[in-house]
Amino acid sequence: MLPDRLISPSRPSGVNAKRRHRTCRAHFTSTTAALLRIFLATPGKDASIMSCITDVTACSLPISATDRERLLENGAHAAAGDDIDPFPVLKLFTPDAGATWLLTEIDPDDPEIAFGLCDLGLGTPELGYVALGELATLRGRLGLPVERDLNFQPDRPLSRYAHEARARGRIIT
Repeated sequence: MLPDRLISPSRPSGVNAKRRHRTCRAHFTSTTAALLRIFLATPGKDASIMSCITDVTACSLPISATDRERLLENGAHAAAGDDIDPFPVLKLFTPDAGATWLLTEIDPDDPEIAFGLCDLGLGTPELGYVALGELATLRGRLGLPVERDLNFQPDRPLSRYAHEARARGRIIT
């Protein structure tokens, strides 16, 4: 069964943002995880086709060392309480399931957790957290893993991608 901690609510802002940021990260929405279970389930099989990898060293996502450094740097700024709106560092997608992630930061205290714009292909993209180890285990209906869009060139900050994605019901790059 897919863990209920795949995606969390978006990052809070305000005076106690750093503390709420850490608390919020720990409480992932079960609704999004339930929708992902339904979305990725292959007809005739249950949603237990996926397992959780909690060790980031086992993560097989196509993230280069340079991009990981940029993600961690953005995460350090966010953890310090800086008001940032970075450009996405990379775009990940499922070639056979319609899900897309634009990632901007990795939590420096928990390098398995990334923040970005998450679109599961259900018409409701949202800003939130995603466990990288779990992304590494995702497979679409044809069994293809999550891939990196090598041609993705960000041209605006994440907030603009999020605004456009909410208006159109999907991420437009």
